[in-house]
Amino acid sequence: CIGGGYISFEFAHLARIAGADVTIVLRSDPLKQFESELVDVLLDATRALGISIIKEAEVVAYEEDSLRLSNGDVLKTDVVLNATGRVASIDQLGLEAIGVSHNEKGIHVNAYLQSSVEHIYAAGDVAVSGNPALTPFAGTEGRLAADNMLEGNNRKLELLPVPSVVFTAPNLALVGETEAALKKAGIPYRGRLIDTSSWQTNARIKDSFARAKVLVGEDDQVLGAHFIGVNAAELANYFSFAMQHRIPSTSMQQTGFAYPTPASDIASLFED
Repeated sequence: CIGGGYISFEFAHLARIAGADVTIVLRSDPLKQFESELVDVLLDATRALGISIIKEAEVVAYEEDSLRLSNGDVLKTDVVLNATGRVASIDQLGLEAIGVSHNEKGIHVNAYLQSSVEHIYAAGDVAVSGNPALTPFAGTEGRLAADNMLEGNNRKLELLPVPSVVFTAPNLALVGETEAALKKAGIPYRGRLIDTSSWQTNARIKDSFARAKVLVGEDDQVLGAHFIGVNAAELANYFSFAMQHRIPSTSMQQTGFAYPTPASDIASLFED
């Protein structure tokens, strides 16, 4: 697998679980949009699964049944997955001829997903909207653009916190901001990485890589929530709901959930 994004890691884990020998080739740090401490845990889990990881290397040639890398390594291969990223598929649309403003990332749109030509709208991966190029955002944007085309511009795009998940074994999930982003923006917060592998919800399923980091601002609002583990995606969903509806962390701590479900751990995730 070539690349350090969602697709590379997900297919690497899938192939390995199916019994294949797998190598991931990384040119730079993987999964940069995620919390770096949890990405490190995922790398440990990936290696523990039996997947080889080669860092700081690029593919310079594909020769029949092998890959030649910039570090001099030659990898024998049966199948190569090139997952080095995707670009907006707009080259064949003739946007220059009709005056639609765009760049290599896609079509420029306003809050209504309207382009520089008023009767043309764009959504999903081809739109430069501020949202990540992920399925949930594309679906939401598509519905919003359709409403505005049919009913007039009556709905604006809201950049709501929506979970992003890498469906590896274990899952890696985030919603909101990373610690690095908050530091760069000078936003005060509290929170730390917690090893939750010994907690009952994780210990009973032997989830040895379970970790969590919840970042809370001075106004008691959750700014970011980050998880790795079997239950990571579901925990991110709870925090996404809380963040979208501005439920303070104190209210989350006081909410009772069925034990021993993953949600029953939420109150403890805020403890210093």
